[in-house]
Amino acid sequence: MTLPDEIMTYIFETGHRMTRGCAFAKSVSHVSRRFRRASLRTPSLWTRISTAYADDQIPASLLRSCAMDLEVTIMYGGNDMELHAFFGLLHPSSNRWSRLDLGEPETAEPEHCLQHLTLPRLQTLRYDSRIDISLWDAPLLHRIEARHWDVSAGLAFHSQLTTFELSMEDWFPGIASLTRALYSMINLRELSLTLESSSNIKKDAALGVAEMLERRSVRIDALHVTIKHSTTYVIVEPLYDHLSYLSPCRFNITLENLADDDHGPATFLYDSDANFFPYGETISIRVADVGNSYKCWDDFGMLNAITESCSIAHTVHIDAPVATLLIFWQPHIDGWNQFSSLRHLRFSYCDKLTERNVEDLVTHLMDAGSGGSLELLEVLHCRGISEQFLRDICDKYELGQKLTWNP
Repeated sequence: MTLPDEIMTYIFETGHRMTRGCAFAKSVSHVSRRFRRASLRTPSLWTRISTAYADDQIPASLLRSCAMDLEVTIMYGGNDMELHAFFGLLHPSSNRWSRLDLGEPETAEPEHCLQHLTLPRLQTLRYDSRIDISLWDAPLLHRIEARHWDVSAGLAFHSQLTTFELSMEDWFPGIASLTRALYSMINLRELSLTLESSSNIKKDAALGVAEMLERRSVRIDALHVTIKHSTTYVIVEPLYDHLSYLSPCRFNITLENLADDDHGPATFLYDSDANFFPYGETISIRVADVGNSYKCWDDFGMLNAITESCSIAHTVHIDAPVATLLIFWQPHIDGWNQFSSLRHLRFSYCDKLTERNVEDLVTHLMDAGSGGSLELLEVLHCRGISEQFLRDICDKYELGQKLTWNP
C-alpha cells in the first residue's frame, strides 16, 4: 500500500522537529524521486539556514521555505568576506527570522553587520557573543539564551522577555547589574542561570535598600539554577540573596563538581541569612560529584530542610547519591506534621536513603490509618533499598500504584 502524500509530509515535518540543522531535509530529499518531490513541497524542512551551508544552498532554502519563519545560525570561523557574503544573501529575508543563533566573533568587524537589525518576527535569540544588540528592533522577542551577555538594564526588549537563560563560565557580572536587568524583565515567566568555574565577582554599584524587592514577592513559573565546576560560595551567596524576590512555581537546582574548601556542599543550598534557597510547589534537587565527603551531610536531612522552609512544596524530586535524606531527633509522631503538604516524592540514585526511611515515610504519610496525604512515592536506583523490601512494604500497606520503584 502506498503511503499517502499527506502522511509522508507529516512524517517529514515530525522528523524535522526532532533534529537540528538541515541534515534530515537533505537525507529524505535524496532517498527517491517521490521522497524528493514530497520534501520539496514541505516548506518547513527548509527553514533552517546556517553559515555552514554552501553558497547555492542558501538561495535554494530561501525559495523552498516559501514565506515561513526562518531559523538562522551564524557561526564564525571563516573570513570577513564570507560573512559579508552570507549577510548579503540573507539580509533581505531578515523580516522572516524567528530564531537567531549567534556564535562569538573572532574579530570586531562582523559586529558592524549586526548592530542595526530590524527583525519583526524574531522570537528567540541564542546569543554566544558580546555583540551590542541594544539598537535592534525586535518587537516579538520573548526568549534569550545567553552567554557573555551585557546584562546592563534598560534595553527596550527586557520587558518583553518571558524566558531568560544565562550561562556564565569563568566570569560573573556585577550582581547589582544582573539584578537590575532581571527587575526590568517584568513579564518574565522562566529564568535559568548556570554558573560554571566562577570564582570572582565583578564589582559594581550595590543596590540600595529601597531598590530591592521583597522576598518572594514576584511570581514566576520556573527557576532553574546550576552551580558547577568549582564555582565558589562567594559567588553563590549574593546571587541567592538577590534572587530571593522570586516565588517560582517550579524550582530546579543542580550542584555538580563542587570544590570549595571553605564550604560544604549543603551550604550551597542556603543564602547569607541561612534561609534555605530552594522554594516552590515543585522542587527538584540534583547533587553530583561533590567530592569524597559523606560526613558533610550527616547533620543535614535534605527532605527535612525542604519541608521546614517551604510549606507550599507538594512535589519533591531528589537525585543526590551522597546526601542524607531524613533525620529525626524527636521520635514522636508530631514531627511529621511539617511533611503534610507533600503529595509526590521521587528519590533517584539516593544511595543514603535507607529502608527505615522508606518505611517511616509510608507509615506516617501514606498509611490510611495515619491520615497521610502522600499520593505517590517513587524509589529509583537507590542502592540501600532492596526490591524485595519494596514488594513487601507495598503488600503490607496495600499501596498498589502509590509506591513505584526501579531497583
